[in-house]
Amino acid sequence: MKKVTFMLGLLLVILPAVVAQKNNYSIVGTITGYDGTYVKMHNKETNVDMDSTLIANGQFQFRGHTDTAMLVVVNTADWRMNHTLLIQDGTTLSIDAATGTVSGDRPSVQLNQQTEKLKALKNVQQQVARQAVRVLDEDKVMYDSLVAIYDVYTQQMKDYVDSASWLLYEANSENKIGGEILLNNAYVLTMGVDLYNEEPTPAIRRLLLNYASASPVVKSHPNLSQYMQKISTRIQVKTGSSFRDFEAVDYATGKPTTLSAVIAGKVAVVDFWASWCGPCRREIEETLKPLHMKYADSGLVVVGVDIWDKIEDHDKAVKEMGITYPQLVDTDRNNSSLLYGISSVPRVLLIDRNGIILGYFRGEELKEAVEKAL
Repeated sequence: MKKVTFMLGLLLVILPAVVAQKNNYSIVGTITGYDGTYVKMHNKETNVDMDSTLIANGQFQFRGHTDTAMLVVVNTADWRMNHTLLIQDGTTLSIDAATGTVSGDRPSVQLNQQTEKLKALKNVQQQVARQAVRVLDEDKVMYDSLVAIYDVYTQQMKDYVDSASWLLYEANSENKIGGEILLNNAYVLTMGVDLYNEEPTPAIRRLLLNYASASPVVKSHPNLSQYMQKISTRIQVKTGSSFRDFEAVDYATGKPTTLSAVIAGKVAVVDFWASWCGPCRREIEETLKPLHMKYADSGLVVVGVDIWDKIEDHDKAVKEMGITYPQLVDTDRNNSSLLYGISSVPRVLLIDRNGIILGYFRGEELKEAVEKAL
C-alpha cells in the first residue's frame, strides 16, 4: 500500500512537469465573423506551417512547446488579421482582432505597436494611390494633389521610424523581434528613395550603421540580411560607379560569356528583364529596339539580361518580339541580380566606354542619355 501511495504521489509531481514541458507557450485570441474558419500559425524563419486552430464562439487558441525562440505569424486565411509574434518558453499572448492589439509578452506587444502604426498610415496611403490612378488620365491637377498627399503619408511613416520606432528597436536589440523591427524600418526608410541615382539619406545611413552593429540574433532574421544587402549593393553600383562584371550564357551561342566581353569599348544599355514582365516588353518595343536600330553602327550596344525566367519562355519572347541585339541568360537569381541589388524589372542602366555607370533610365530619358553619351 505504501508503494502504491508513493507511486501516486510521484505521478502527481511528474504530471504538472510533463504538462508544463508540453505546453510552455499560449496564444489566445478573439475575433468576430470568422466562426468555423481556421487561424494558422506559420514559422517565419523556416517558412513552414506549424499549426492551425478552429475559431469557435469568436475565440481561438494555440498552446504548445518550443525549446527555442521563434518568430511566427498568426493569421486568418484572408490576412485581415495577421500578427508576427515571438514565442519562447513561458510566452503568454492575447490577440484582440477587433482593435488589432496584442497583449502579454513585451517584445511582441512592442512589435505590434510598430506594425499597427505603420499599417494605419500605409492603408490611407494606398487609398490615396488608388484614387490617383483613377484620375491619372482625366484630371492632372487632382492627380498632382493626390501625389502630394501620398508623399505626406510617406513622410509621416519615415518620421515615426526616425523617432518612436528606433526606440522600439533599441528595446529589442537583443532578441528576434529586433530583427523584425529593423526590417520594417528599412522598408519605410527606403520608400521612394532611388539609391541607384540618389545619395542615401541620413536616416538610411543610420539604418546601415544600426545593422552593422546589430547583435547576431537580430542579423539572423530570415529576410533582414537579404534586404540590407540589396540596399548596400545599390549604393555601390549607383550612378558614377564602375559596372560589375558577371558571367552568363550567351543566348545566341549557348556558351558562357561575360558582360564585359559583350560591351567592351562601347557605350552600353544593359536591360535586366523577364519574358513575363509586361513593362519589360513595352520598354523593349518602345525604347530598346529603336535605340539598337538607330545607334548600333555608332558605338552603342544594347544587351538584354534575362533573369527570374525560364529559358523556353525567354526563347519564345525573343522570337515573338524580334529581338536582334545580344541576350545574356542568367535565371538562377544568384548572379547578376544580386550583383546589382535588383528586386524588380525592368531595370535599365547606361554604361560609358570606360565602364562607368551613367545612370538608370527608362523611356525618353534613356534615349536622351544615350544621345549625350555617344
